[in-house]
Amino acid sequence: VSDPACASTNNTNNGGNNGNNGNNGDNNNGSGSCDTDHIFFDSTPSPADVCPDGQVCYVTDNDLNVGCVSDAVNNGGTYYGACGPNRECPVGSACFGTGDGTATECMPFCNRQTHNTCPEDGVCIYGTTNSAIMLCAKPDNCDVVNYTDVCENGEGCYFVSQDGKKTMCSTAGTKGEGESCQYINDCQAGYICVGQTPTCMKACHTSGSNECPSGTTCNPVTNDYGVCAAQGGN
Repeated sequence: VSDPACASTNNTNNGGNNGNNGNNGDNNNGSGSCDTDHIFFDSTPSPADVCPDGQVCYVTDNDLNVGCVSDAVNNGGTYYGACGPNRECPVGSACFGTGDGTATECMPFCNRQTHNTCPEDGVCIYGTTNSAIMLCAKPDNCDVVNYTDVCENGEGCYFVSQDGKKTMCSTAGTKGEGESCQYINDCQAGYICVGQTPTCMKACHTSGSNECPSGTTCNPVTNDYGVCAAQGGN
């Protein structure tokens, strides 16, 4: 069995964008241009260095267009936590609605090709309406097999790193054993999307008691997890 298919989750989390952008300013202060390469927490020059004094390079609307705005947008909130009272968030992140619409949180920007590193050991996983901007999520460290220990009702636990070390709860899909999958959470809870032609297969721990149905064995996918496959299969 090949490595897990680590595509994005299929529930992008980009609703309810920032509401405290301030007025757009000039997009250049002589140190560089305010563009999609200069909104990230690790951008060089930094978001503040490519805008006039008192402004930062930031998203300006729900389509995630970019421009210089008041640096007050960064005066509150915490990464992966609640936004400030006026939807402020730390540098390189913005205030987005949570998937269930009940709250807002500061989600850092990322790009898998150019800015794949996320603050505080997060993972670049969510797509947005702007193909140059993705969003980071903080892993839950849930158990792919025993997902109910951490995940809420209706959620499963899925890999968000190729080595399987980072996992996250996400709304579970409906596809079961042998069904094709595109996103990591297309599969039902307790299943992993794997293979060159990705399909859902039942997850298991590589150590401990046998968790697979009769006639199958746990075929390792990562150090900690595998999938139940016919004995002698691959």
